[in-house]
Amino acid sequence: MGRVLVFILIALMAAALVGCDGAQNVLKDPRDGKTYKTVQIGTQTWMAENLNYEIADSYCYNNDTSNCKKYGRLYTRDTALKACPAGWHLPSMDEFKALIETVGGEKIAGEKLKSKSGWNDGGNGSDAFGFSALPAGVWFDGGITGDGAGFSEETVGTGFWGSTENANKELCEMNLVDADNAPYFNYRGRGFGNSVRCVKD
Repeated sequence: MGRVLVFILIALMAAALVGCDGAQNVLKDPRDGKTYKTVQIGTQTWMAENLNYEIADSYCYNNDTSNCKKYGRLYTRDTALKACPAGWHLPSMDEFKALIETVGGEKIAGEKLKSKSGWNDGGNGSDAFGFSALPAGVWFDGGITGDGAGFSEETVGTGFWGSTENANKELCEMNLVDADNAPYFNYRGRGFGNSVRCVKD
């Protein structure tokens, strides 16, 4: 009888943990069968890895397929808007800001969201909530430098596309960098490629 009671208590404790910040699960993308860790942070459920769904106008850093396995893919503006699997979506600016507030506010959110390794110059985070943001860098087209498309900022920073548009039809992005624990927000157009973290509907 005592053994049964112990099993019941363990089951109840496990059920209680499911709703806690940092509780992880797995998403299987039905389009290609890839699986991703997910994490509940506050009332939101996020992918805990960058999306790696191959679609036109998405890139592996330095065109090296091993970087897609490590970092996921970098998506152009228009591709990002349609990249998330069914039941998930590109986060809005408000959803990004809710995430930032949940993990402690703008001054420390970067440190809480960044992975424990891989960041340049002492810029690693604590990954306190299991978001595990990696310094995946960015893609840019030839219109920026005039000498062809390229990649930059691996180990230094990362940008995540959001769905909120400004008056110029640019999409918002949340950026994390090695040298600062505060995320910053910006708007980018079609000449850039960022990572994608989908949030559950």
